[in-house]
Amino acid sequence: MTETGATMTAYVHGAPVETPATIAGIRETLAEDRVEEFDREVAHTPALQLAQVLIRWALPQEAKDEQEELFAALERGDFSRFGDAPGTEAA
Repeated sequence: MTETGATMTAYVHGAPVETPATIAGIRETLAEDRVEEFDREVAHTPALQLAQVLIRWALPQEAKDEQEELFAALERGDFSRFGDAPGTEAA
């Protein structure tokens, strides 16, 4: 996937998607107009939060969209996508 070779797996609608797993790998996948923002955020992120920030930047847009859909469902009180959650029992 990238020149650095290290990848991690994200899931989009249940299907595995390989994403870069290094700062350099993530950086090379970004649109040119986002690189400066990425560099600035990574440079100012506390070490204990760095993995979280890198994963957020590495996720494909489809995964971010899926997360937003799930959060929106939760906000509406729709727990149907969450298996054993209250209100999902079979009738």
